[in-house]
This record gives sequence, C-alpha cells and structure tokens, in this order.
Amino acid sequence: MTDVGAFSPEVAAEVLQVVRRLQASGLLDRGRGAESQQPKPPTIWIQNNSGEEIPAFACMQATGTDTSDDRTYVLVDKPADATGEAGGFLFNGPRPVPIGKRGVAYAGPHVRALSDGTAISAGDRMAPQASSWEVTTETDGIFTGIGSDSVATDVVRMLVYTPPTLIQQVVTDIRVDSTNLQYKTRDVLIFPDGDESAWTTWHAGEDCTT
Repeated sequence: MTDVGAFSPEVAAEVLQVVRRLQASGLLDRGRGAESQQPKPPTIWIQNNSGEEIPAFACMQATGTDTSDDRTYVLVDKPADATGEAGGFLFNGPRPVPIGKRGVAYAGPHVRALSDGTAISAGDRMAPQASSWEVTTETDGIFTGIGSDSVATDVVRMLVYTPPTLIQQVVTDIRVDSTNLQYKTRDVLIFPDGDESAWTTWHAGEDCTT
C-alpha cells in the first residue's frame, strides 16, 4: 500500500515540471508577498531568435511564430524600430532567455520594462529603441510611462497600447516668400479611424490651375 502523501519518482517529476512552468509564467513568485497574488495578464510563450541572451523585462519585437511543437511560440528579436512597423512589441518576464531557448512574455496593457536609466514620471511618452532591449523617453513614444519599479535597477512600469499602423506626411506651415508660396511638412503617426471623408472645397471662385 502506498503511504499517504508519498509520490512516485514519475509523479514527483511531473509536479516539479508544473511548478517550474508556474514560476516561469509569473503565476508563482516566491517572496513577492501580496503582489504575487494579483491577476496576471495572459502568458505568451516565446522563442529567442536574437542571437544573444534576452535580459529580464526586455522590450522585444515579434517576428513570426514556431508551430513545430505542441505549443505555438512567438519568435522574438531585438527591436529593429521604435514604431512597430517590423512587428509588435512584447516584454520579457523576470528571467533572462538564453540564445535559442524559450520563455514567457507579456503584451500589456500594464508591463514592467527594462529602461536605459532615464528617470520618468507618470504620463511621460516612452518608446522602444532600435538595436536595444531598453525603452527610453520619447516625445512621440507609443507607450505611456507610470514610474520606476523596485523589482530591479532601471526597470519601469508602463502602459502599452497597439502601435499606430500608418505614417502620413502632413503640412505643418505655409508662407509667402516674395513671389513663392512655400510649405513645411512632417511625418506623423496616426490611427486610421472610420472612412475617408468626401472632397471638401476650401478655396473657390478663382482659377486654381495657374
């Protein structure tokens, strides 16, 4: 008869595997007290395709998926841009991911992120950096800073939303310089919303072709 509370080596190995998966996902975090009991965002399983170890809380860029296993893994690399044109952004969990290995990541909306050490305040705009695991402050950043985090040095809290998907050139100023009509433009990130409007007439009554 099996003793009450005793495990066979096979069962013990399965229990250990479950515990390790819970720890990797952040659902089981020793020593964090009440914070570890807070609801966690959905876990995203990732595979490190960057060619270097991914630091804890690093900002990563999704580049595809690997479905060769029973689970679908999102392939991640070091960000190639700050806008999301090359792929959406994910954030590593509390443990580094070795080259070619797998781990867990989070997409938001509330994340911890490794920063470049710049002090931030609530409401500061933040963004990824090309060829870096760190986020930084940026006037047109696609993330919203909250503040620093005590979990580790240079880790911050941010709110994440879906990056803009369209860059458009807009006219920012017009002037008359002697006999020349001049204008300035600027590339801006915009969120497409709704249908394009019909034509609107803003100058009428004269021949505009000359």
